[in-house]
Amino acid sequence: MSRPDTILLFLPIAYCLLPFLPHQSKVKIQNPVFRCEFFVYPNSRQISIDSRKESGYIIARMRYEIVFAPEAVQDYKRLSARERSSVRDSLERHLRYEPERISKSRIKRLRGVRKPQYRLRIDEIRVFYDAKENTVEILAIIPKSRAAAWLEQKGVKK
Repeated sequence: MSRPDTILLFLPIAYCLLPFLPHQSKVKIQNPVFRCEFFVYPNSRQISIDSRKESGYIIARMRYEIVFAPEAVQDYKRLSARERSSVRDSLERHLRYEPERISKSRIKRLRGVRKPQYRLRIDEIRVFYDAKENTVEILAIIPKSRAAAWLEQKGVKK
């Protein structure tokens, strides 16, 4: 394939120009609004986003389903109302869209254990969970003081 021609356009204009673009090559469109590049393939009438560029804007995010294990439901009910509210907000904020995103203090990938895979820190509470495809399974919601003992007892070693 030949090197794509570069055009500075808005995406709706690109769709209007599809019939007039050369049919043998792809056309690269730099979009100033989304700060990303699109490749237009005139023959197939497809537009794809160049994955090598960082856009700065979230174009689409996958929503994860959060599922509680029976033990986690019991742990959740044992929390005070203030703690339940904090846990609910943090689960929604950190696990709904990016449960596998590691941070220095908030989300940690656990080493040496196969299950649970991750730990979320919420003040003095630790949430242990696994992330699979489009589901986050909450395994336990426990205080920091019991976290190490819980991992030794319930964690599945590699």
